[in-house]
Amino acid sequence: MTDTAAQLESFLKEVAENKKERRPTRPNIVERPLDTVNPAGPSRKLISELNFHPCPMKTFFQLPFPVNFVSETIRTVPFSHEDYASLCVLARMMTAKFLHSEIREKGGAYGGGARMGGGLFSFYSYRDPNSVETLSAFRKGVDWAKSGRFTQQDIDEAKLSVFSAVDSPVAPADKGMGRFLNGVTDEMKQNHRERLFAVAHRNLVEAAERYLAVGQRTRGVAILGPENEALKKDPSWIVK
Repeated sequence: MTDTAAQLESFLKEVAENKKERRPTRPNIVERPLDTVNPAGPSRKLISELNFHPCPMKTFFQLPFPVNFVSETIRTVPFSHEDYASLCVLARMMTAKFLHSEIREKGGAYGGGARMGGGLFSFYSYRDPNSVETLSAFRKGVDWAKSGRFTQQDIDEAKLSVFSAVDSPVAPADKGMGRFLNGVTDEMKQNHRERLFAVAHRNLVEAAERYLAVGQRTRGVAILGPENEALKKDPSWIVK
């Protein structure tokens, strides 16, 4: 067995042992409206942990890889919120007009960008020779968006990219899955389309300032990659 395979096997064993040590929790069932804008409408039941409180966390997973996989995720708003469409367009625009250049062309990563989904705005890179530098590129991307240094053409191109996914063909077996799994109705989807059409320059700048600026929302950072002495010495990071 090679050293890499042995290290990976050891890591998987530690994960399994930690799972056995976890104490069982009693779930709490809560009822939430499908549409947060209309609380009196239809609702669904969700399982919630009473003692769960989201908190900022930075975690480094040392793995026998020659490259890094970097992610930063920010809690934002649900699908039915009026700002969800702005964040979707913002993610596509930041990827195409800023992050791709910084992370792949300058940083040498195989890929990277931003995406919005499930109420979470996420930055990511994969097969990345950098770690902390990529996190800095994420911050620069937010500053770029807040400054408003993008054109109407940039916005229109991002909208087209978003619509290509929103209105993509749905297989017969997948129809209705959005309602069943996530409580997203056809009416909510249509409202989302109309909000996408209405997104303007001002909406994107305000969304970046309101949700993506440091200290505005709870966020989590994770890096999977080779040994990194800088992260190990930084007390703000949890090393696994």
